[in-house]
Amino acid sequence: MVQRNSIEISSRIDKLINNGGVKLHKFFPSNREIWTVVGSLGDQIVFINNNYCTCKALYFSIMRNNFRICYHLQTVLDAKKNEKYVVTEISDYDYYGFISLLTKSIYKQFTTK
Repeated sequence: MVQRNSIEISSRIDKLINNGGVKLHKFFPSNREIWTVVGSLGDQIVFINNNYCTCKALYFSIMRNNFRICYHLQTVLDAKKNEKYVVTEISDYDYYGFISLLTKSIYKQFTTK
């Protein structure tokens, strides 16, 4: 069962990467970077330097003291290693609007069943 799940997750990760589901949003001129992954419920923000993602799976694994890397985080790490991700360049002027829309979307994922 564990092997089957890891094969399914690996396949899911490959599909996300190959379909352009990993995005690096670069803001200029500040050079801020935000990684996102298009998940099944919406976009997730991935903080690769902190091994953190905004998805429910990672949240609940942390709350249960059973930390497991989520597939969004693994997807970004794999995409970065293979240099296979979509880069979008955005003006710093649009940073707060971008973050606002993204966090509203994530909040909605947590408040809907």
